[in-house]
Amino acid sequence: MDDRDMTKEELIKELTKLRRHLSETDSLEKELRETNRFLSNIIESSSAISLISTDLDQNIVSWNHGAENIFGYKSEEMVRKHKINKLYAEEERNRSMEKLKKALEGIIQAMVVTVETKDPYTAGHQRRTAELATAIARDLGLPEEKIESIRMAGIIHDLGKIAIPGEILSKPGRLNEIQVQV
Repeated sequence: MDDRDMTKEELIKELTKLRRHLSETDSLEKELRETNRFLSNIIESSSAISLISTDLDQNIVSWNHGAENIFGYKSEEMVRKHKINKLYAEEERNRSMEKLKKALEGIIQAMVVTVETKDPYTAGHQRRTAELATAIARDLGLPEEKIESIRMAGIIHDLGKIAIPGEILSKPGRLNEIQVQV
């Protein structure tokens, strides 16, 4: 049916329906905008929950205070500048580094036990050496990575004792020439 075929009453009825529909649509859109504003405020102000959203191409489009607290990056650094998969790759790398550090610490502790078993006379010496070296490194203001390296070096500095026979390590007095050469 063509609009020209409608009677005046039918046209008025259709226009009234259309106006009512537009009014309802405007009302729903206004309500939706208010809800979006409300939810955005909750998301932005939450520091206990990390909320990150992306577009279909994995670009980060929102980043709240919780994400800033957890990942250590400000919203301005991340939104529309990075993809979420880069962030996950970085987090995975950090977790792997932590696992490696723990494994290295375990290996070093095993070495300490081995050296102390070989030469019980100096038990605790390696730990005390590491503590002293670490304190000096901190006083010098060295970066944390260097301080940790110095601490580990202090712990294993007597590692060579493993290859020396126990009789030589625990011998009271001076060593003879053959013992020195060992």
